[in-house]
This record gives sequence, structure tokens and C-alpha cells, in this order.
Amino acid sequence: MLRLGFFIILLLGIFSRAEASRKKKHSPPPPSQPAVEAVEINSNVGNEVIGKVHLEKLFPPKKVSVTKSLDKCGKEKADETYVYGASKGLKNVVVWIEGMASEKDVKPSYLVLENITCTFVPHVSAAVVGSTLEIKNFDPLAHNNHAFLASPAFGMLSGPRQDTPENMVTLFNVALPTKGVMVKRKLEKTGLAEIKNDAGYDWMHAYIRIFDHPYFAVTNEEGEFRIPHVSAGEYDLHSWHEGGGEKAMHITVSSSGLNSIDIVY
Repeated sequence: MLRLGFFIILLLGIFSRAEASRKKKHSPPPPSQPAVEAVEINSNVGNEVIGKVHLEKLFPPKKVSVTKSLDKCGKEKADETYVYGASKGLKNVVVWIEGMASEKDVKPSYLVLENITCTFVPHVSAAVVGSTLEIKNFDPLAHNNHAFLASPAFGMLSGPRQDTPENMVTLFNVALPTKGVMVKRKLEKTGLAEIKNDAGYDWMHAYIRIFDHPYFAVTNEEGEFRIPHVSAGEYDLHSWHEGGGEKAMHITVSSSGLNSIDIVY
């Protein structure tokens, strides 16, 4: 009897090992891990140009009168020409670098322009040429967004333009007849576009600066900006503000990784 029990246990062990071997042989292979792309890093790229735009003189906040649809828009709007923080940092300044060959592909982006409570949001933005602009109407009103390219030169534009029909170049002109309407447009030309509302909302205007390179930024509420991936070298740094116009300075970007710039308007 003992011999029979031992023989049964021996047979069970042999069968278990054979079954485990069969399952291992026929079981599906584990899922492959995604391939890791090898990226070559240029040691001269990856420096950041950071800085702050200050106001030398503070401008008291202003209001602009609303002349249409007062029941929906209100009686007045804040003048967004000079928006600054507690430390005099100036918002809505476009800052960019000229003279640098792009070390990477210029990829179009996606940005939004909102018509909300009879105001354009954001007031100032920037994008790479070829980017898509999504234009939205959040108001129960009929708006018409008409974008003009600045002429004759970007640096000559300071404040809302008084162009004549002969030198205005239309970038896009779209109707937004009802609340909830959304229209997309490609930004196909470089330069400074001013957007107005042709439906009688004369106080509404915004700006989009369109570049053929990625080395630009728009200052935040504290006047701060950051331009990454700048190669070490000498360049011209430009800035533009709708009230203060354009400024330029020659800068040297070191290979230390961080380069700080102060701009005063």
C-alpha cells in the first residue's frame, strides 16, 4: 500500500512539471515596452532668457465708455493699455529674440480669442505662423471680429492704429452672430495683427504677434517673461507694448543656462 501511494505521488509530480512546461511554452509573450527614442542634446541649447518689464512711470487706471448694448456690456470697460502689478511689472508686452537660427522645428500652436462681456480675452497674445486661432462668442450679441496686419512696420505701431483703407491688410474677418458660435482661422502671415469688432463695439481691440520662430514670450501680470531653448551667442532682444511702442537691446546669452534681462518702459 505504501509503495502504491509513493508511486501515485511520483506520477502526480511528473504530471505537474509537464503541465507547467506546456503552459510556459504556449503562453503569450509579455507586452513589449515602448521604444525609447534617442535624443541628441546640443550642449549650447537649453539656456533660458528670463526677465521682467518694468514701468518707469505709473499710469492711473482708466475706463473707456461703452456706446452699445449697455444692458449686456455694462456702461464702461477697463482700459487695458497699461496693466501692471504691485512691483510695477508691465503685463501684455511681447518680447522676442532676433538673429537666432532655430535649433528645432517650428511647430504651429493652438490659441483662443474670446468675445466675453464685450471684451476680447486675451488682450495680447503671440503665436507661430500657421497656428490655429479659435474665435468664440460668449455674448448673446452679434459680434464681428476683423483682424488687420500692422503696416508699414511692426515697430511703428504704438497704440490703436489710425490706418487708412489703402494700407490695411485683412488677416481674417469673421461674423459671430449668436452666443456659442465658434470659428477657426489659420494665422498664415507673420506680423502684428490688431483685432477689432466691426459690429459697432468700437472699444474692443486685441493684438496677436505672429512669428516665424519660437523665441518669443508675452509678459504675465507681474511683467515677467521666459524664452527657453536659446543658444549661447549675441542677439537683438526686442519688446513691444501697445502704449510704449517697440524697444530693442543687444544681449549676450551665456552658456551658464540662465540669463536675466530687465526692460523699462
